Amino acid sequence: MATDLVMTVDGKEIKVVPESDLIAAKRGLESKVDELKTQYDGLLSESKKTADGHYQNLLKEKSSSEELMKKVKDLEPLPTKVQELTTLFENTYKAHTDLLGQHTDLKRNYLKELYALPDDKLAGKSIEDLSILETGLKAAGIKPRTGGGYDMGSGSGAAVTKTGVDLCADELAAVKKSMGLTN
Repeated sequence: MATDLVMTVDGKEIKVVPESDLIAAKRGLESKVDELKTQYDGLLSESKKTADGHYQNLLKEKSSSEELMKKVKDLEPLPTKVQELTTLFENTYKAHTDLLGQHTDLKRNYLKELYALPDDKLAGKSIEDLSILETGLKAAGIKPRTGGGYDMGSGSGAAVTKTGVDLCADELAAVKKSMGLTN
């Protein structure tokens, strides 16, 4: 190891270092720089991998988000369609209820006229109750009355081919068909 030299220049002491020491220090610093550069490159590479992974995740999330937004956009007309279908259902149900009421009234009047039943026995009965009543009357052997304004085939020489029930059923089918409610 060389000894350090000290020189005085303009009243200031300056330490003079031998060139070999400077070269050795430079080489030491260069190796340290190379070591730090290697560390830096490794950290940079690792951070790029992490950033690339995050970027890929971001792209996937963006794609998923776009797909979901498209699905949401496709669903936007649904409330309007639901309202339309609800209105259609309500109108159809009202028409059904009206037709059922008309059918019940026709059945009630038919039984009243055909079997001479009093109004108080038929009032408030549902169509099912009236059908059961008619079946019971037939099962009990109670015959419908003849005449009473009905053409039972007498006088004209031609027999009636349809009963009142058949005529009512035909009329109901025609009304349902005209309203588009065929089965």
